[in-house]
Amino acid sequence: MGPFTKHQHKKDDFKTPRASLAVPLLKLKLLMRFYTVLLAALAAVLPCAALLAPVYDPNFAYPSNRYIVKLKPGANISSVCEATNTNTIYEYKVIHGFAATLDANQLKALRSDPNVEYVKQDIIGNATALVSQHDAPWGLARLSTGDQLVDQNPNDLNFTYIYDSSGGEGVDTYILGVYTEHEEFESGRAILGPNFVPFVSNEDIYGHGTHCAGIVAGRRFGVAKNANIISVKVLDDHGNGWDSDVIAGLDYVYTSASLGGRPSIASMSFSLSGPSAPLDEAVAFLTASGIHVVVSAGDGFTDVFTISPGRAPTAIAVGSIDITDTRPDLSRPGCLVDIHAPGVNIISAAVGCPDALTIRSGTSMAAAHVSGLIASLISLDGNISPADMKEKLKGLAIHGAISNILIGTANLLAQNGLAAA
Repeated sequence: MGPFTKHQHKKDDFKTPRASLAVPLLKLKLLMRFYTVLLAALAAVLPCAALLAPVYDPNFAYPSNRYIVKLKPGANISSVCEATNTNTIYEYKVIHGFAATLDANQLKALRSDPNVEYVKQDIIGNATALVSQHDAPWGLARLSTGDQLVDQNPNDLNFTYIYDSSGGEGVDTYILGVYTEHEEFESGRAILGPNFVPFVSNEDIYGHGTHCAGIVAGRRFGVAKNANIISVKVLDDHGNGWDSDVIAGLDYVYTSASLGGRPSIASMSFSLSGPSAPLDEAVAFLTASGIHVVVSAGDGFTDVFTISPGRAPTAIAVGSIDITDTRPDLSRPGCLVDIHAPGVNIISAAVGCPDALTIRSGTSMAAAHVSGLIASLISLDGNISPADMKEKLKGLAIHGAISNILIGTANLLAQNGLAAA
């Protein structure tokens, strides 16, 4: 038969001997039985690790070990509590569940119980209300006013500032050197922390930190009127300071905030003369630890990227505006500027005597307004991550209202969200 000759198949060519199939079929059955046993074993183990009931933890300013436990329909409260060694505070009728104080083991046991739908951390509610201050400086009023201010005199003290009565309560703000005896910080809300500048007084002599503290949390001139103030002196009596001293101050902020357990803000109203990788890294460490860091964009004509800590990407860099919603030329531009706030002709606390006042201008004052705004938002809505807070500020801000904004710089004006309340 030639190479192209059609092959004539015999009927038996398509038959496979039964004996040749027996061994593969036996292997297949054994393999299927193995996987059945394996899947059953995994099903018994995985629900404990992968099907835990969710915990809704809002991470508010006042963390609690009290929880509200919602059960699935048909579940028995007594049986669940007995199985998890839980004692209830309340057993509800309006929802199928209960409230209890739980330790870590009880919380884990309840989340593993198939009868539990979810667990929610208990939070504190406050009888808060909006407050209208009618003798406020223009900077405060601009934070709670959607439109440009009608009165264009920055020295007037008859503007209206609308804020929530919680006013930063329970929030710690760390500020670089403060005259703590000023009457703006009544009720002992301002305390002296460490001094990292050798051979100078712990108190603020230069006055810069005190002025900023008054904007952050002063009784009359402050955004968050109930926030705590901790003085961390890193600048000398002429307003100068070493990079290494500033980093030591941030090291203290981290330790203090970790021990205190309260929401914390590092308000860094100053700029170095150039970039500093170590300082930028220290800022990143703080924000990764949950500490909000607010920095001034800096006073100068070059891009904010040229100076630290303004260029630190995880911080909130703040540029300034004047009473006409105009960016002054000395407020540094750049894509790293996150937001703008009042910073020209700002009245606030001064050093020398408990009722001293002064007027200052700069992005330091703008950063102080945003620091106070963050403290207020935390006490009102609860604490969130620094990254989420940055986005929240941008979401609340007025878009496109600022003049003299350079291309690539955010045209965002800080607001507390209460303008239309």
